[in-house]
Amino acid sequence: PFIATEYFDGNTSVSGAGDDYLSVNAWHISTIEMPNSVNGNLVLVTFTYNNSQENYTASVSRTSSRVLNPPNPTWNDYMAVPYNASVTKPKEVHSYYTIGTTTKKLSRITFRDDTYVEFDTHPTLEHPETEGELLEYIRIKDANNIENKHYKLVYEDESNPNGIGTDRLWLNEVREVANGQTNSYVIEYNDKLNLPPFDSVNSTDDWGYNTSDSSALCGVIVPDSLAITKGLLSKIIYPTGGSKEFEFERHRITYERNNQLTDEQYKDKNPDNWIPKDKHQTYVNSFNTPNPNAASFSLAQEQEVTYKRLSLSGTQSDID
Repeated sequence: PFIATEYFDGNTSVSGAGDDYLSVNAWHISTIEMPNSVNGNLVLVTFTYNNSQENYTASVSRTSSRVLNPPNPTWNDYMAVPYNASVTKPKEVHSYYTIGTTTKKLSRITFRDDTYVEFDTHPTLEHPETEGELLEYIRIKDANNIENKHYKLVYEDESNPNGIGTDRLWLNEVREVANGQTNSYVIEYNDKLNLPPFDSVNSTDDWGYNTSDSSALCGVIVPDSLAITKGLLSKIIYPTGGSKEFEFERHRITYERNNQLTDEQYKDKNPDNWIPKDKHQTYVNSFNTPNPNAASFSLAQEQEVTYKRLSLSGTQSDID
């Protein structure tokens, strides 16, 4: 069962009291049997589970309202009129569901010869996103309960001063232990401490991805090319001392059929991806002398530009 409550501006309920909704939404394999098995007499593998309670926030939905023609003279004057304020939609609305559910965690796989694989959860650590249990050990045992080998999963502890700090779960190491020997596989990530929490409202885009220092210039969205790489797997160090490194880059559409596209051509073919913006410049005297601190900008590709002139104190001839 889960309780669904919609929130406005992150803290105000707009849906009233939460409603309980009971739903069976998953199936778990229990046994694997031979085709000629009768009443379970030829079972090859049996799966055993433990119940685990989890609580998490579903992906945030975002609705933005943009003013195409800003009011004149100022936005504050416009909103000071009660009627205007009553019909103006919020600039941005975030909604999401907080879900509590009982899940099944695999605890044991038993084979026909009574050998088995055991899955043990961590006694204290919880998943920072779901408050659920974390797998710590995978143990391989024979029919006499004697361990042949085990794997230990080592996580970065949130309580550690150098811990994750971003409500994310990081697997730092996998230790393979057999016959008193330990082989360690160390896992490294790219700039993981600067990755914001999953689906953080103020740090992610409409799809839940990290935006970091992305910006907009004259209607062209300029993404932070490093933002999407934060927290990505960067390196695995093997027990032998060797390592494997991983390098990621943005998705690219570089061809249309057999023709390679430039960045400008790609943007021109996706005009809906670019949000119109305004660029304002003010002149401060009656001699049409530009402000010495005037800013400049360049347009990397062809686009429609609307130019408007307004004089607050001069005459039409001053504008002309």
